[in-house]
Amino acid sequence: MGSKQKPTAFPDGFIKALRALDNQILREMQRTPEEIERLGVRRFEPQRTRMESTTAILMEAFGRNDIELDSILVCSQALVKALYFIIEDLEREGLGKVRSEYCQGALDSLSEDVRKALQILQRDPHLT
Repeated sequence: MGSKQKPTAFPDGFIKALRALDNQILREMQRTPEEIERLGVRRFEPQRTRMESTTAILMEAFGRNDIELDSILVCSQALVKALYFIIEDLEREGLGKVRSEYCQGALDSLSEDVRKALQILQRDPHLT
């Protein structure tokens, strides 16, 4: 009988966290007409609110020294790179109109945040 390697905690926990985000977004997108009228749902709003809350969670964890800058850098780069590979593989036709628009908006937002961060790094002589 071959020995099974136990998966490490990182991949399992990371995938579990991403699935939780997917499930929350899916639930919000599948609201009934009554729930939509009462609670509202706008196009891409579930993703935007989860991005904001995830950012807050990360900033709070960083502020408490629960996580380091290294993990933020690695995850940021890995998620953007994965997004690139998915877009490259599926292209606009495979993504569909709505997902293509969402990807475009997310990439525009990422580009703006990167531009602002680079400006900060480039204007501070102690950081270059």
